[in-house]
Amino acid sequence: MTHQKIVHCTTCGQVYAARKREDGTFILSTADGRCRCGSDRLSEYELAEPEPAPT
Repeated sequence: MTHQKIVHCTTCGQVYAARKREDGTFILSTADGRCRCGSDRLSEYELAEPEPAPT
């Protein structure tokens, strides 16, 4: 099963959900696989772990 990742275009900042290939590149669900600005340079967002609630 392929997991989707949240990525953004490093050129214009547009955010996408994309599938990550085994070589580390991403597959966008756009007609040509590129961002709407024409770039194919994408970076995955790093999500931080939530802080535990105080007890």
